[in-house]
Amino acid sequence: MTLIFGPCNRIINNSLDKNTVKYAKVIQRNAEILNDLTQEIVTFRSIESKERKPYIELLPVGEIISKDLITFVDQAYSNEIVFEKEIDSKLVWNSDHFFLRTIIINLLSNAFQHTTQSGTVSIQIKIQENVLLIIITFSGKITEKEIQVITSKHHLLENIKDTHNAIFLRNDIGITMFHNMINLLQGELQVNTTEESSQFIIKFPCLEPNPQKMKVVDIDPIHSAHLKMKDSPEIKDITLEFNIVRQTLFLIEQDKDMLWFLIDTFHEEFNIIPIQDYTQTMQELKTFQPDLIIYDIAGNVVNSIEFTEQLKSNKDYAHIPIILLSGERNIEEQIKGINAGAEMYIFKPFYSDYLKISVSKILNRKETLKSYFNSPKSAYDLSNAKLVHKEDKKFIEEILNIINNNLDNNDLSAAFIANRLHISMRHLYRKLSGIGEVRSISNMIKDCRLQVAKDLLINTKLSIDEIAYKSGFTARSTFFRCFTEKFHITPKEFRKQQE
Repeated sequence: MTLIFGPCNRIINNSLDKNTVKYAKVIQRNAEILNDLTQEIVTFRSIESKERKPYIELLPVGEIISKDLITFVDQAYSNEIVFEKEIDSKLVWNSDHFFLRTIIINLLSNAFQHTTQSGTVSIQIKIQENVLLIIITFSGKITEKEIQVITSKHHLLENIKDTHNAIFLRNDIGITMFHNMINLLQGELQVNTTEESSQFIIKFPCLEPNPQKMKVVDIDPIHSAHLKMKDSPEIKDITLEFNIVRQTLFLIEQDKDMLWFLIDTFHEEFNIIPIQDYTQTMQELKTFQPDLIIYDIAGNVVNSIEFTEQLKSNKDYAHIPIILLSGERNIEEQIKGINAGAEMYIFKPFYSDYLKISVSKILNRKETLKSYFNSPKSAYDLSNAKLVHKEDKKFIEEILNIINNNLDNNDLSAAFIANRLHISMRHLYRKLSGIGEVRSISNMIKDCRLQVAKDLLINTKLSIDEIAYKSGFTARSTFFRCFTEKFHITPKEFRKQQE
């Protein structure tokens, strides 16, 4: 860790490049998280193995906890949360110094994570009927699943192996640790929730102090809480300008550090719509039509598969490519993601250049296909062709190229095409008749002209008369009749539908 912290500090203190400093701070912050996680795992193991037993002594609880709450006062202020405290500064109680602080700090951290901006968090600590009573109330709703996680140690231990996010893992270990600590202090935890607020209630009985002095060395729980709440690089530090000429990316990422990294990677080339809650994506799609979606599933594979299937089964959004990012190198889940419709499923860690090239290739392929399907050639392929032999395909392509290059030529006809191919009319029709399911030359010309007209209706503001002329129709009535027969809608109605 020294070889990470040391160089990072040198870069932060000496570099004149703001972007380099930002990246160094991200590295430093995540190195601190990794170091803190390592320390918490060591502590967790010592408590699980009964090596670290509670050391009960008379503690100035009011004084100790009041100092710890300063960290949460700063967090409340920055998030416009009302933080209320009711603690007698002279309150004393027999308990384990480290255990008691860890329990209160973890539950307070959890309360702040569930409280939205402008909400309220309150903590009350008092002695009632010879029991130390701690009540933490906050204006946030906890789901039944979260209550099960918080109140059941065994449920948590069974699911830790499925956690692939370092911050979530630290939270899980922290919750598991304070479960053990509550049990070792013979306490009990109760969770109450309503539509408007939730409440943690912890009760500790009075315990006899240890007769002998012990030297106990523990990590500082407030440092861990401070790291959990420590600000990530601010997204607002990156100017996100919306340029109508640029393509647009949706970045679905709940981790602030990772979201900042993805935005910084793509914001100079694309319009960026950052989304931290994937459930908001469908709502955002009603406002913006992205060219591509990057979704970091962060261990929540089920939601990501369901989201991908939902997106790809919707005819309005099925064309949008999606790249899934995952910290779990699980081939089965990767197959599920691709099978659900994702264009790519990339394992973390990855190089940012690899992700950028992947995005570029997918979007270029999308544009190539779009150009092809808007071209006169695609009209024939999509309508009827089943060109099996290479010679047949080449022959049809030559005809289509002649048609494509002469759509505005009034002389375009079977005779014109035969002349350009240097063959007789009889030979032209004989070759066409030998190719299965190929329509007449006149129909091929008409289909190509209609495809050009369709593209012009979508992508230009030319009048319908101008479009009829540019696509090779000499009479407006003929254009309207042919277009309606082909697409079952008039040119005017088609353009209005596209708008």
